[in-house]
Amino acid sequence: MSLKLLICTNETLGLGHLRRALRLSRVLQADLQDLSILILTGSSMRHGFCLPPRVDIVKLPSLSWKGSGVFSSKYLPLSFEEVRRLRERITLETALAYEPHLFLVNHRPVGVGGSFFRPFER
Repeated sequence: MSLKLLICTNETLGLGHLRRALRLSRVLQADLQDLSILILTGSSMRHGFCLPPRVDIVKLPSLSWKGSGVFSSKYLPLSFEEVRRLRERITLETALAYEPHLFLVNHRPVGVGGSFFRPFER
């Protein structure tokens, strides 16, 4: 049986969270040969990284950090609430379709504005 891990990162500034998720993927796969990993990220820099085997990325709509805990949609002409709901829906549908054995959230455990937690409250 293949093991599945879903990693969610809250990338808004820099590339540290995505870089960490890819490093973690390589380390885990060294010990677990049957592990496949799907990474949810808001980073628009996915093309800047070489993905390990059995790792893929789902791109979330990007956010921009305005300071003092305030975020906005980085590219789409949507309010923060609209982009948060879109990210929630993508997270939920991805998790339901992928059916991971483990769900790991890097950094903000509930996601920006609760976008990683709210979908699973139901």
